[in-house]
Amino acid sequence: DATPLDLRQSAFASKQEGFEPMARTSGSELGSSDFQKDYRGAYACVALSLPGVASSVEMASEMASKGFPASIGLGDLSLEKRREVLDNAVAMMPSRGHLMATHTIRLEHGDQELAEIDLLLEKGVEAIEIDDGSSASLPLLKFRLSGLNRDDKGRVTAKNRVLLRTERMENAERFLKPADEESIAALAARGWLSADQVELAAGIPVASDVCLETGLSGAPGLRLLQERLQDRFRFDKSTRLGVSGVWGSPESIATAFWLGMDFVGAGLE
Repeated sequence: DATPLDLRQSAFASKQEGFEPMARTSGSELGSSDFQKDYRGAYACVALSLPGVASSVEMASEMASKGFPASIGLGDLSLEKRREVLDNAVAMMPSRGHLMATHTIRLEHGDQELAEIDLLLEKGVEAIEIDDGSSASLPLLKFRLSGLNRDDKGRVTAKNRVLLRTERMENAERFLKPADEESIAALAARGWLSADQVELAAGIPVASDVCLETGLSGAPGLRLLQERLQDRFRFDKSTRLGVSGVWGSPESIATAFWLGMDFVGAGLE
């Protein structure tokens, strides 16, 4: 059961002109309900893996069962070991929709990256977590754009999600935009996108979610950047924004949501 949080004025918020404290509420009411729906969570809080670290499937499964989306860190595991870990995750997770795993983009080893992406697609992983050293490689775009379609209201929808963790605003900006035309053409030439999906590809950002790792100080700037790009590209579904860090109190988490963040992130070893 969700424990009510007494969302009092934080030291930051109390200084803001016109600020009024949030009403007493429960943790499940904070943040983006769309984020909760997509990640099958009761809370807009995601447990993120540490870079390069293989994390516990058991811990991720336990968190998912409690309503917290959790990423399975695959670190530098071999392809065969990744298959074993993902098989265990499929067996342990509440559903395939809960599957989320880390992915490391290796531009100098394109075939290896493609094999890893194909494995994630084969196992039904619907969300991947990438780090600050990532770029919009063709295998990554294959994952993001696979299953691209329109819903019954005509809106462009993508089944697969990409969550970027970043400390750099310029990197966030690249992932808040759609894939470039050259990359989309290359995907189509390889048979990874249908003609209909080529037309739809410009209708979604590369990242479904961006998590800023610099803490609360960067949140307003990230929101302004996202709004500017949303006005430019008019996505049917814009990128959700979050911040991650060490959360020392309910007030600090409340401040993240008060600053307009859709979710918060925390580390998972």
